[in-house]
Amino acid sequence: MNIELLSDRILVEQEKAESKTPGGIVLPDVAKKRLHRGKVLAVGPGRMESATRTPMTVKKEQTIYYSPYSGNEIEIDRQQYVILTEGDVLAIVKD
Repeated sequence: MNIELLSDRILVEQEKAESKTPGGIVLPDVAKKRLHRGKVLAVGPGRMESATRTPMTVKKEQTIYYSPYSGNEIEIDRQQYVILTEGDVLAIVKD
């Protein structure tokens, strides 16, 4: 994948929703909840403010939680991704 993000943008690969309930019931696609968690694949250089670039807090390879209904879904090579701004990120998952 060859993509260059601008400003404070973040490219995220969403985690897949569970296909079964804890009791073993298989869920159809329409019943699966969209997860608001994913792995950061790429980050932009940071936002420009008053001729100074603010460095990004989120780094590549981190797992994050982000706001519902935020970002833009895109498709690259038949794979779904979400592009967010750093302000849409709610938390970084620590290992």
